[in-house]
Amino acid sequence: SSWLSVSPETGNLTSSAETITASVNRTSLSPGDYFSSISISSNGGNKTIIVYMNVPEGPAPTLSLSASVLDFGTSETQLSFSITNTGDTVLNWSVEANQSWIGLWPNNGSTNSETDVINVTVSRSGLDFGSLSGKIFISSDGGNDSIDVTLDVPFEDDFTTLDGWTNDGWQISNSPNCADPPCALSYTGISVAAQTISRSVSVQDGQTLSFWVYQYSPSGHVELFFSDVSVWSKNTYGSELVEVPIGGS
Repeated sequence: SSWLSVSPETGNLTSSAETITASVNRTSLSPGDYFSSISISSNGGNKTIIVYMNVPEGPAPTLSLSASVLDFGTSETQLSFSITNTGDTVLNWSVEANQSWIGLWPNNGSTNSETDVINVTVSRSGLDFGSLSGKIFISSDGGNDSIDVTLDVPFEDDFTTLDGWTNDGWQISNSPNCADPPCALSYTGISVAAQTISRSVSVQDGQTLSFWVYQYSPSGHVELFFSDVSVWSKNTYGSELVEVPIGGS
């Protein structure tokens, strides 16, 4: 029969066994029952295997997804999407991601009329701060599709080192006199030009920048800028914990 094939078609063996794979192709066949046979000829005898196949009525399996984008934002670690079959025959599917920080479970299955839920997790551990994107690819015998995955990694730094900062006169110190080393120390007289220390970072609305400021002289002035806009300043003597919200108001 033209809808039936076997592989391999020839071979030889002594006391071992060999597996023959039979495959059917239902394409363009009308619904109904089909029968055929596989004939095995050998110098050790001949055998025949009867083959039965059914072509079901109704639409073939068709893949349908509940989402086209999964956005994890700055804090979500688990979201999900569902796979449904809008056809009448069993849909076999599998999923895979193109980024190692995307986890999928389960990663394969089959569905007739039920809905299969795929749990998607992301891990921000070890990722650089900023916006990242990836894709989930869904393959099935009822079509293929993909889902875009996006997430933001918030800027986080415990400032255990200030070596990456640009400065024009500040001194970086690990002195035990610091409340929480390392410290950035600036000594500026009235007649000396302002000294700056800066670092470029990507931040998200809703984050809070926290730092300690100790001002030795009441005549001094400390000012914090975001994108060249002053968001905080201090003129008074003493130490102070500063918490500056980013974004919003």
